[in-house]
Amino acid sequence: MPPSIFNVTPSGFEVLWDDNLIPFLKSIGTLGRVERVSHVDPGDLVDNEPTWEIHWRGKFADLFGDVTKIGEDGKPFFTKKAAVDFEVKQLLNSYF
Repeated sequence: MPPSIFNVTPSGFEVLWDDNLIPFLKSIGTLGRVERVSHVDPGDLVDNEPTWEIHWRGKFADLFGDVTKIGEDGKPFFTKKAAVDFEVKQLLNSYF
């Protein structure tokens, strides 16, 4: 997991989730509802291989589009790890 990145907003914290943050977050106040801004789901078959795609929500859909199906190399994500790694990279480089 990358270093923890926080944005403080009037409605709370925005963070790249890491379960190791729970004790810290509890130490500064009551935990609120966690809302997902993106998720990785199975995608289409490409050349008879399963792929994965990133679904963005809210303002992140405005930034990245509703669904990301390919990486920087123009190829589909053939592993979930590849999609998750790209998802985190996008958040770190373009938002946090």
